[in-house]
Amino acid sequence: MPIYSAEYAQRIRGYLFGYIDRSTFERYDREFDFFSSYAKEAGGQVLELACGAGRVMMELAKRGFTVFGIEASPHMLKLGVDAVKTLPLPVQRRIHFIQGDMRQFAFKKKFPLIIIPYNSFGFNLDKQEGEVCISCIMDNLEPNGIFIIDTPFHNHVGCDETWWKKIANKYSFSYEFKDYVPEFNPRYTIPNVILGRKI
Repeated sequence: MPIYSAEYAQRIRGYLFGYIDRSTFERYDREFDFFSSYAKEAGGQVLELACGAGRVMMELAKRGFTVFGIEASPHMLKLGVDAVKTLPLPVQRRIHFIQGDMRQFAFKKKFPLIIIPYNSFGFNLDKQEGEVCISCIMDNLEPNGIFIIDTPFHNHVGCDETWWKKIANKYSFSYEFKDYVPEFNPRYTIPNVILGRKI
């Protein structure tokens, strides 16, 4: 799995800190509202995979949710930890970063909601890696838990509708494709996400 370099983390530092003060990033509200609505439905702690520097985690924490994030790049984690320090203390306490791989993780507790925002599922480089990631998600979901993966169709991974149907049958989850319509980014096509529910 590709890991963000120190150089890349430094390049996006200004972007991340600009996002935190919300001066130019109101356009992301539809994305955040979407994830927040399912966090509220799930009613518990949220796990984000391939969380980067914590852009989505910080927003969910601001909205009152406790969030855990797994990220492989130590450079992105350092950037995220630095950014979180600028937030109010109650928000900071709801954010937990963990260095790790979204295809190799295990928790003693289970989560009611696991998310992979934006297009980070594409860091799985083929169908086999994608399936291993889904297997880990299912192992760490509560009964009837929800997972949401943004940009579910990746050509290089091979995640077409046939693949998702096969994986759903194998790992016992129902699913639907949904759309939160981030109009600022025309490269997105309907649907934006796959929403799965553990059976």
